[in-house]
Amino acid sequence: MSFDTAPKYRVLGNTETSKMRDLLRVFSEAFEDPQNYTSRQPSDTYLRQLLHRDTFFVVVAEKAGKIIGGL
Repeated sequence: MSFDTAPKYRVLGNTETSKMRDLLRVFSEAFEDPQNYTSRQPSDTYLRQLLHRDTFFVVVAEKAGKIIGGL
């Protein structure tokens, strides 16, 4: 039996607003700043528009389907 413990890296798709919110929660914890990263989040519509831009990319690291990092 083998276990794949390495994270997977990928670019978020333009409809993945819930994964974007997961990343914002990771940022909130990493930067100890919940005020700016979790309590004042933009709307789903805004996040979809942002993720849909050709000039905006969000790269995430996932492990077991959970966002553990990104930029």
